[in-house]
Amino acid sequence: MSAPWTPFENNSARSVDYAAIDRVAHLHHLNGVTDVWVAGGMAQWPQHTDEERVRVFAAWAKHSAKFQEVMCHVGSDDVTRSAALARAAKDAGCTSLAALPARGTGSVGVLSTWMKALVDAADGELPLYYYHIPGSTGVTINIKQICDALVETLGDKFAGVKFVENDVSKFHAIRKKHPSVRMYWAQNPKVQSFVFGADSFVLAEHYAAPYIVKMYNAYHGNDDDVLEWVDKYETMMSAVRAAGAQGRDV
Repeated sequence: MSAPWTPFENNSARSVDYAAIDRVAHLHHLNGVTDVWVAGGMAQWPQHTDEERVRVFAAWAKHSAKFQEVMCHVGSDDVTRSAALARAAKDAGCTSLAALPARGTGSVGVLSTWMKALVDAADGELPLYYYHIPGSTGVTINIKQICDALVETLGDKFAGVKFVENDVSKFHAIRKKHPSVRMYWAQNPKVQSFVFGADSFVLAEHYAAPYIVKMYNAYHGNDDDVLEWVDKYETMMSAVRAAGAQGRDV
């Protein structure tokens, strides 16, 4: 899974460059990305109006044939607003919903009720992926409890978790208990999750996908090249960070 940036026009209004999304989608497909999580945090959703988010949904949905999932992020701190976005995501042709919880949510009951409202707003037609990122949301409920509640509340409409927590034991426990729930591992190094059965990963950069595929295949082929691909991935990411620090395009 990649969480693509939203392209902007080089103007004072910082308008969204909707036409450029076609090129971004092509690059993701070319690099072997199978799922895209659009209008999320990496895409600067808090800076978008809801109208802009819906237009981003539609721009990506045009490319749904290229991907297994076009996950449209509808999260906010207002359930009414998020429900309206969920309806719009369905109408735009997105394949699934994605949502983080409202900041500071302290009850698993409140959280699961909120997520059900989003699925219901899309007429129960789209599955939902939950965004687990406690460091940003302040939601400290154990993710195992959250998954238990969402399985009970949403049934097969609970599709998976974008797991942004460096705890492989929780990750493994959920995969074992709920094998139908797709778990996307986000933290680096990705290789640490292989031994716990991870087979889906979160990337911020589409060009990293070939490295992860090579790394994953080498590991499961009992190939010593896995360490070589880990090194290549880290070298590539170091170069990207250095370019960014110098204000250069990658």
